[in-house]
Amino acid sequence: MIDNEHIIDNRKVYPITLVWGFIVDDRKVPVVLDHKVKVIEAFVLFAVYKSKEYLCDHTPTSRNKSSYVSFINPIGYTLSDFAKYLRSKGIMWQNVDDFRINEFKHYQYSSTKSQPNSLFPETINESVNLKLRTIYEFFWWAQHKQHLIENRIGHNIEAPISSNIASYKDSTTTFKKDKSAMKTVYPLCEALTAEVGRHRRQHYATDEELSKLRKYYRSNPNVLIAERNVLIVDFIENMGFREGSVASLTTGQFSDEILSKSRENHKKTIEVSPASQKRGYNNQFDTVTQLAIRVNRFVRENRQKMLVRIGKVAKDAETLFDEGNLFISYTTGRPLTAQTISGIISNGFRSIGVVGERAGPHSIRRKFGKDKSSEKHEIRKRNGISTDPADIIMDVAIDLGHSTFAAQNAYNADKRDMYNESIENKLREKNAELEAEITSYRLEAQRKDAYIELLENARMKCT
Repeated sequence: MIDNEHIIDNRKVYPITLVWGFIVDDRKVPVVLDHKVKVIEAFVLFAVYKSKEYLCDHTPTSRNKSSYVSFINPIGYTLSDFAKYLRSKGIMWQNVDDFRINEFKHYQYSSTKSQPNSLFPETINESVNLKLRTIYEFFWWAQHKQHLIENRIGHNIEAPISSNIASYKDSTTTFKKDKSAMKTVYPLCEALTAEVGRHRRQHYATDEELSKLRKYYRSNPNVLIAERNVLIVDFIENMGFREGSVASLTTGQFSDEILSKSRENHKKTIEVSPASQKRGYNNQFDTVTQLAIRVNRFVRENRQKMLVRIGKVAKDAETLFDEGNLFISYTTGRPLTAQTISGIISNGFRSIGVVGERAGPHSIRRKFGKDKSSEKHEIRKRNGISTDPADIIMDVAIDLGHSTFAAQNAYNADKRDMYNESIENKLREKNAELEAEITSYRLEAQRKDAYIELLENARMKCT
């Protein structure tokens, strides 16, 4: 009996398809099928070549499977994307030249940039450049290893694909010591980097700048305003929130009851969901307990004093955590707006000498994203799981609130626990604890200064 569901109709045009086949044990290689559901043999042979090259140096075990997947998956996706591009242009891979690779590069850049989980130009760059390096290596392999083509790729003006990759393969160490020589190996990768560099520069805050910013805020003799502004900076640096989300935080999200439940359940974080999130999302974000405790103290020791000072609440008021906005104006007691928060930070950057780069809250948010990307790469590497840029981008997108993936159980369970137990996260908790202690010491010092001044005034009146 014929299974009609599996008959290939040669009159039809099918989409380019990527499937996976076993090569050894439980290790797979990508198999790209063309528009007639036929195997693109050269792509598969190259994938097998790369797989065997990797397995020669890494004997398959249950512990290193994820490392192999992290290596082979980008190759498969690159070959599949390249096949789709070639099909859209109606050309064979054997006829590809620099113009076509350059066009493929821009197609991939636009495609990656349009994805909802795309982050920064540098991250998109690296993702596209990784694909370009794979394409260059494929043509090197096809010409010098498999002899499927001739005179297609080379370091001369006649070669349709300009690249010195053959010399690089012969002397990798020498090339890596010479930056100018490396530019000849993957020339269009360098071109992409240069093109992005011509766009208006985005400012990424540095640790040194944020240290100066805190010092500048704390130079304000009014400790209530100073510590409010420092806490805003610390919140964005630790959580990556937009200024609108920071402005929408409430005191009730850091109440004694919530902190008590966290301690009872031996949790190291509490979940915070800002009322204002981009595109109306309602994502929850893990806030380390030490930062939450510091916010709780801020409400008790700073925010309350602001309200008492202008007569908004009584000195012994008990409604500290009444769902009012966390950050308020010192003079009016009204909630700080996103625009006000943006102004506070932008003015702060200008005051410490950071000018001309659109420095503001998003500078700190970009730093958060960049730091998180590096941190997650290291954590994944230590735990032997995929370090594919696409996987890291997805995880950081969740932290930045770029998508609703934050609600997925798969992330909220295994990976979230892995990140929360990491060395990096423990250091972040310790840093939050130290910042809380510094704030308490400053407030205590201010109380003592005020008391000494009161006694001095009383003594002067007596004399």
